[in-house]
Amino acid sequence: MYLASTKSRRPNHSLANKVVVLFVLTNVPMAFDFRSQAAGAGAAIQALLLLLFLGLSALFWLSSRPIRKIRPSLTLAGVVAWFCLESAFVGYLDRQEIYSIIVNIVPIGLLVLTNYNMQRAIACAPDLTSLLTCVKWLAVLFLFARVVVIAATTGIDITTARYEILAGSVNACLGLLATSILYGLSGIDLLILTTTLALVAISVTRSQIAVAISQFGIYLSSISYLFKNPKTLRRLALLVFLPLGLVAADQLGQFGITDRWIVRLFAASEFGVDPTLIARNAEVEFMLDAFTASSAEFMFGHGIAAETSLIGGNAAAAAAAVGRDSIANVHSKGFGHHNYWSILFVGGVLGGLPLLVFLCHQTVEAALFFRRVRVARLLETTVAQFGLWGSATVIGMSMFGFLAGTFGDRPTCLWYGIGMGMLAAARGLVGRLAHDAHRTAKSPT
Repeated sequence: MYLASTKSRRPNHSLANKVVVLFVLTNVPMAFDFRSQAAGAGAAIQALLLLLFLGLSALFWLSSRPIRKIRPSLTLAGVVAWFCLESAFVGYLDRQEIYSIIVNIVPIGLLVLTNYNMQRAIACAPDLTSLLTCVKWLAVLFLFARVVVIAATTGIDITTARYEILAGSVNACLGLLATSILYGLSGIDLLILTTTLALVAISVTRSQIAVAISQFGIYLSSISYLFKNPKTLRRLALLVFLPLGLVAADQLGQFGITDRWIVRLFAASEFGVDPTLIARNAEVEFMLDAFTASSAEFMFGHGIAAETSLIGGNAAAAAAAVGRDSIANVHSKGFGHHNYWSILFVGGVLGGLPLLVFLCHQTVEAALFFRRVRVARLLETTVAQFGLWGSATVIGMSMFGFLAGTFGDRPTCLWYGIGMGMLAAARGLVGRLAHDAHRTAKSPT
């Protein structure tokens, strides 16, 4: 009976639609979120979007009833609450701007809420296949909404567009490249990957290549399985045609995107150094020096709205390569361009270390999930698809944290939470299904 409830079955369509629609609607307002430099009209719109998210979340909680036993862990909520309280208190004592403190708390708070919402949706939805499809459509909405928002506010020039056109769901969408080896590409998968790869190509963002490659790490625990299955090898070979098709389209349309990528990939040849890399290293150097400046700062950090800067030889080299004015104004409040050093920079060992340990544990669990679900012989279930997509998302976000300030962006944190929620719910269900199957096999007939 329990096993059947986790696979596709004939659901009560009104109840299924209610749960799925409410879950999707909960996240829709954040698809239209945007960055605002200070309090003002933009901040008022952001606050409205956030209030809509919270209100719809409350409605989703009140209107849904679990039909599967999933007990969301309070560990994430605990370590995030402690990190936020500790770093916000330090920031308050250091007289950091209250608005900046609140702005920096919101993204990581979204991660906790969406993690819970995703687990609850899996626990409550009668038809998991429908829920999975709707989560994919939600990812598509984020992709297109981001383009619309940027086009409406600053405009988009395809010859100069950069990472600003990438939605918070981009890392989750790239995760479908890895899962497609097992499950192939449905129509919605093809739409997601084609759109995502096109936007990544236009943005000329190298970080996303590293993210996409890292997401194949979901198979490291049982990589031999892929090479024993001819079907997975054929699907892996077919994935090559997606980027090749984009290159061909660029050459036919003469958009110049391929040329921009060549320049970007070989920037060190033109400048003698890689400006992006050394600028990131200069900011990390600043955070490391500040973190170890004294025993108090090592233990308590600098506060969640502390400002970063670029220092040292890397900063000088970057200034020489791209101009001093371009480097002088590179500052971040709280989370710089390396998520993990940023956590220690703002929270110190006391506030930041528990969060770092939790994030590391999540990455390990993501890497081990494929082996767990394969041993349980549940690869063909929708639960496994949720878990593997969540695993790919978590691993991708973990990689992204080495290259950017993940916790500084609200939509990105929202999808980090969705990925964690998919993985956590699937882990719990796979463990329960395997236990039930074992008991059934041992029971006398």
